[in-house]
Amino acid sequence: MKIVKPSRTLDKYVNAYYINDGSKGASNPRRFFAGSESYLKFTGSKGILSGQTTLPIDLNNPAAGLGVAISLKPGVIFDVFNIPSNHLTNETIDLELISGSSYQNMLEQIFKNFSISNCVQAIESFLTSILDERIEYRRKKTIELEKLLINPAFSVSDIARTVGYSNRNLQRMVNMNFGMNTSTFRRVHRFEGAMQIISNKAGGIPWQDIIFRCHYSDQSHFIRDFKAFTGYTPAEYLAGNPSDSFNQFTGASLYNQNK
Repeated sequence: MKIVKPSRTLDKYVNAYYINDGSKGASNPRRFFAGSESYLKFTGSKGILSGQTTLPIDLNNPAAGLGVAISLKPGVIFDVFNIPSNHLTNETIDLELISGSSYQNMLEQIFKNFSISNCVQAIESFLTSILDERIEYRRKKTIELEKLLINPAFSVSDIARTVGYSNRNLQRMVNMNFGMNTSTFRRVHRFEGAMQIISNKAGGIPWQDIIFRCHYSDQSHFIRDFKAFTGYTPAEYLAGNPSDSFNQFTGASLYNQNK
């Protein structure tokens, strides 16, 4: 699998493009964890849009084939497609239902003569064609809200005052933008931060450092959230094969293939 970063024009919307070149491999069962990102996935003539996830999912990971997935940043489902993100939490829809046939040219460009460069060029042309000033403005506001949400120094009431909403309207807006309430979004963000630290550590895991850096109140708080989003305790996770579990792109795309 090839991972390609987006152009500067699209880096407010896209985390990365994941491109399978068609190499085959054996299928195997895997567990995929909760995540705040969403995905566009294209295989042949089919395109799907999958939402953020709030629970671990056990799936059979099929052998790879030609395919492309676009990891979208939190809030992009609402900003770009005007679909309330909470309608897609742990769900998927056929992309044709929301974009008509406009993406067919992109699919033809990708799969007629499959290559990394063709994929990236076709994807970026497609995404750029969707954007307009309204979307750009909405995206700017969503990013500002996300920065407030992930700042542990701000309470929900602080954020509501900053953006000029009541607490209730703020909760409604966060659900619509990110597909979760404020508490769950913050928990998932903390968990993702912890998993990045764990994934990047070749030696021993600095648990106390993770608890401090990711703003968990104590060890039991961390273990409780870890269990909720992975289905494992930290010890159980490390006793298995961590590299087989923390793969947000594969988790979201496979979830939708098996619905």
